[in-house]
Amino acid sequence: MEELISQKERSKELVNELAELEEKIRTYEKKYSSNEADYEQNIQDAEQLRLLLGLSAAVGKGIKITLQDGDYNPQSTNPNEYIVHESHIFKVLNELKIAGAEAISINGQRLKTNSYISCNGPVITIDGQQYPAPFVIEAVGNQDALISSLELTGGVFDQLLNEQVVVTIERSSLVEMATINED
Repeated sequence: MEELISQKERSKELVNELAELEEKIRTYEKKYSSNEADYEQNIQDAEQLRLLLGLSAAVGKGIKITLQDGDYNPQSTNPNEYIVHESHIFKVLNELKIAGAEAISINGQRLKTNSYISCNGPVITIDGQQYPAPFVIEAVGNQDALISSLELTGGVFDQLLNEQVVVTIERSSLVEMATINED
């Protein structure tokens, strides 16, 4: 009888131990599944960062904006009044970034996070390379969001037109930008 009682107690201990081990397994499984979801999210975040840094090619739908010098005005003594300057380009770039552009290029040169742009008369210099007008800015991203942000009443598009810059915006079903070479 004592042996039977002893066996029942041992059986009860083993049942409790089994329940504890099963709970540990459930905890590990939950932790693993949340880590797997975290892992997948980390992969997506890393890919998005590579895209923004220019370390991976950007391909997709987007828009193309062309900025051209305004028409020559013989009554104007200052040609700066109708020439595209880096300030005009910065307005467009900032608006595109705010609207969620994934990648941006100017006249085919992809911009990186630390790109510098300066105006030298009728040309702009981007990271040491000179480009004449017209300036073609391409952006990969949600076309509707990018265009609507530029065309807000009183926004960038209106400001550029008020400053005599000729602006055209068009949708592009395929915008391709290679990775940035760090020479």
